[in-house]
Amino acid sequence: MRDRIAESLAEQKKHAARDRETRAALQALVSVAEVEYPEAALRNEIDQAIDRQRRTLARMGFAFDRYLQMINQTEEGLREQLRPEAERSLTERLVLSEYARVEGIELTPSEIQAEFQAFAADAYRAYGEQADQVLQDAAQSGVLAAVYAEARLRKAAQLLTDRLAGRATPPEQPQSEEGSALSEFLEASQEPPTNNS
Repeated sequence: MRDRIAESLAEQKKHAARDRETRAALQALVSVAEVEYPEAALRNEIDQAIDRQRRTLARMGFAFDRYLQMINQTEEGLREQLRPEAERSLTERLVLSEYARVEGIELTPSEIQAEFQAFAADAYRAYGEQADQVLQDAAQSGVLAAVYAEARLRKAAQLLTDRLAGRATPPEQPQSEEGSALSEFLEASQEPPTNNS
């Protein structure tokens, strides 16, 4: 039992050190980037943060309005409180996305498959019998494109961190035609629709 605890603590320390490295790498990249975004993008980022809080509170059995009363806050006040973190998060994602684009960072077919399998496993754990419907809805609503995009950003952050820390990165495996087509589909589904009026 002691060995398992020691291993667990060592693993936690390793992850914490890796997180600090990644945070420093992202800060270094952001510090040299010029980032502009519309106010609507920031509002969307704050909306997503509020939605995450609502879902977390709902899982714990709390109503969002009751939570706001408990912390003596209005939703508008909470939005203002979340604004600095939302600005940081949005800026980091935009900069990291551009880094991934410039560096040609894509997921390999096996990485895509692993991400989607992990997403499906989470859905089955969280929704049980309704998981099939949740997964169908996710495929139709663009959620899988968001899963792909987040995985691509994590990979870009890892490669950036490794590069700045002087660690060798494994060579990219060339994508098969199927993997390349899937990547193109997922990226295209993230682009805003054009208005052909």
